[in-house]
Amino acid sequence: MADSIVPAGGSTVPPAISKTEICGVCGTEIPPGRERCPGCGKPSASLERCPHCNNPSPAVPYFSRSGAGCMVTLLYGLGGFPGVAYRKAHENELVCELCGGHRGFVTSPLALADAGRRGAPATPDQAMQRAAQLEAMGDGRSFGLKGLGVTIGVFSLALLLIALFFTSGWFFVGGLLTVLAGLFTAGALFVAGRGIKKRYRSEADNTRLRALADLAKEKNGVLRLDAAAEALRLPPPQVEPLLSSLVDGTRIKLDVDDDGVLVYKFVDWMKPEKQLPPG
Repeated sequence: MADSIVPAGGSTVPPAISKTEICGVCGTEIPPGRERCPGCGKPSASLERCPHCNNPSPAVPYFSRSGAGCMVTLLYGLGGFPGVAYRKAHENELVCELCGGHRGFVTSPLALADAGRRGAPATPDQAMQRAAQLEAMGDGRSFGLKGLGVTIGVFSLALLLIALFFTSGWFFVGGLLTVLAGLFTAGALFVAGRGIKKRYRSEADNTRLRALADLAKEKNGVLRLDAAAEALRLPPPQVEPLLSSLVDGTRIKLDVDDDGVLVYKFVDWMKPEKQLPPG
């Protein structure tokens, strides 16, 4: 899936190192072509150097960096639309993991998910556990923000009643302004809660996509829906939308076998004889 990434500024990725590299941090052997140490995750010397900071640093999804994640949550809190616009503008962008400089765009969900990979590939069970943890974290933080928003909203409405029945003049005006500020804050927190939940669910989906990609490689590029669902320990209706989102008709194709089961063909990982049309 390497050609799904469009480098920034026309830069090119240098050829991968053809011999085993020894990690300078933990001493683990890094196999040829690997971008990270399988032991500690340190970037290998085969990585392209960032044109902004000149360091061998991987290109990672824009929203994988904490600052961008906090920014989109804040913008969601300002009414929703700024957060949506900000996410749309950067959802397929890659940046340098070290300095955050622009490193290009990806053209498929699988390429974006693969760019966010860390360390050695996880087993399907580990990936599903991580995805469930991410969703639980997103639900918890979303619930906290929404709960705080509801509390502030209820307090603001109570303050409004007090202002209407027990104050007048400038006290009434001050109370009314306070109520309006409280209601705006409550709405912002509620929308921010929805935004942070979407962000964590998106990362959970990327974790599942990476697991599916690793599984497809193991199956030589031919992945049946039932086999994928069994490996991920999820019902087929929950796995099917993830796999179908990858289908582009060229590099990832959808077929149906004689048993009526959906079969996804990852052309890059199929054996040459399987790529030839029948007959």
